[in-house]
Amino acid sequence: MFNANIMNRTILHVENDFDYAKLIGGILKKKGHNVVHASCGRKGLKLLKHCSPDIVLLGIIIPDLDGFTFARTARESDPTLPIVFLTSLSDPKNEIKGLKLGACDYICKEADLNVVLARIEKELKRCHKRYISIQLTPNTSIDTKNKTLIIREKRHKLGMRDFDLLMLLCDNINMVQHRKIIEQTIWGENANSTQYLYKATYNLRKILQYDPTLSIDTFRNGDIVLNNTSASRIPYHVK
Repeated sequence: MFNANIMNRTILHVENDFDYAKLIGGILKKKGHNVVHASCGRKGLKLLKHCSPDIVLLGIIIPDLDGFTFARTARESDPTLPIVFLTSLSDPKNEIKGLKLGACDYICKEADLNVVLARIEKELKRCHKRYISIQLTPNTSIDTKNKTLIIREKRHKLGMRDFDLLMLLCDNINMVQHRKIIEQTIWGENANSTQYLYKATYNLRKILQYDPTLSIDTFRNGDIVLNNTSASRIPYHVK
């Protein structure tokens, strides 16, 4: 589920399946986001210049320009633009091609809708055009632009997946998160996702020990919760 703590974003969705675009766009709009839809690649490029989106959700099989060409063209004008492929093409070759073009993520439409939305949510939180710092407790904040956890003024640089896990847990502080959902959201269908989750959890625990009001607890089934016992616990605020 999307959390209201995520600042409202401008999202450009380039998709020629109107029903699917309406479904995804409707959910995002209900959460306060501004969703701009383009049914073809050339229209998408025109809107890209006018609406200055925080993120682009991009299909591959679209009229005029396919998604790969769109992504390549868009990156020429803005190398930092977050792009997420949202497509029915599940072939690993297409996924690799999309990621090599610099996409933040490659999501298959056929995945469970909640997983699709969770992975979109992950990328929305990583967009840093509209916020720089998230204050978790009086002693701890997150520099989202530089993927850095700051505790008592000491900066701890995070790896990409460690950062993704932290953001997912922060959006659900004091709420148990299912291991399978976390793994699918961050690592997709990777066979080593459980191992990667354990490693990322271990890395975050080592850093969070410097703020006694924050802790990560795990359960026998692998589920995880980020506990915040500070007086200023959730909702965290954005500076």
